[in-house]
Amino acid sequence: MITPLLLLVLQSPAVAPTVEQVPRWNDETLAALDTHELVGLYPRQLRQHPLESEPGYHGWNPLAYELNRRLERGEVLRADEWRELLVGKGYLHMRPRWPVGEPLTLRVERPWVLRQGGIRLQPIAWRGPPVTGLHLATLESNELLAGCGMAIEDTIERDRQRVLGSLPRGRWHIDFRAEIVQSIAGPRQERIPGPRMWTGPLAFDVEIVDTPDEAVAPERDARWSELVRAGLRVWATKPEDEQRLVGIALQIDRARWPEDLHLELEVELVCGGCPYGKAELDDRRSMELPEDPIRRDDLLESLPWPVAHGDESAAGWTVRVHGVRGDALYDWDTTRWWAGEFEAPLADLIRR
Repeated sequence: MITPLLLLVLQSPAVAPTVEQVPRWNDETLAALDTHELVGLYPRQLRQHPLESEPGYHGWNPLAYELNRRLERGEVLRADEWRELLVGKGYLHMRPRWPVGEPLTLRVERPWVLRQGGIRLQPIAWRGPPVTGLHLATLESNELLAGCGMAIEDTIERDRQRVLGSLPRGRWHIDFRAEIVQSIAGPRQERIPGPRMWTGPLAFDVEIVDTPDEAVAPERDARWSELVRAGLRVWATKPEDEQRLVGIALQIDRARWPEDLHLELEVELVCGGCPYGKAELDDRRSMELPEDPIRRDDLLESLPWPVAHGDESAAGWTVRVHGVRGDALYDWDTTRWWAGEFEAPLADLIRR
């Protein structure tokens, strides 16, 4: 059953790119832009605002701040501008392919100009293979989230996606009635729906396929396996530390890793040919800044500390590494997941 998307007031994303990715705008150059140009230049998913605060812009992207100022002043965006802002810039996104049996999900990120507003999407029509019993229910939520955007990671990820329902195999076209609303303070200072900023149609096309790998493809190119191999290292706490911990970490220069390639991996520790423990290096992209290296880390409790610290020989120890699909389906900017695998001597990882 497909259900309407709930009223959403999402927390502002906490990711930000380098200052060099954004021109140094000022009041004069911003004022010279008409609103249509401003929407066209608006940053995708707010990943293009400077890290350092610019005077008068509260540290946010000046383009976003200027558009917000104009909306608060009473300017009205056209329907095509709202669609460009929400769908064209990737704040609302549905994968073109989705596996059958997995609840169909829409990615939702609130543009900063709606930091005191929300989005309501109601599915009103669908076209696809003939099917009986497919009901479009009407639901509404008063769960309005407020905050500065510095939420814990699982909260950020949860607030970025909404489940629409399940569809059978085939190609589908889904029409929505969209409402953009401002939120206002209620009698107890809670956020409640306020004035409507825009109402209009939005549509998404999706093909329901047999397997997750048809939606996000496995990638086994040896180039990426070599990057993973070169970026792995085993670490151990210092002898004087209160706890003697052992772990395995991965670090890769982000500029060398494809943006559309999801990365999660499982590391199996092997001694004398026998499995000795596992570590999972899963995705933490939502908590990384775009200029940061890709980092993954996990404890490797089954590895003796003297071996990891280099006090005892690592002869006979190896690690088996293989990529896993994991949450690739919900890593919305990716189209592939790393499915490579290799085995390496543990000593090679300790010496790094």
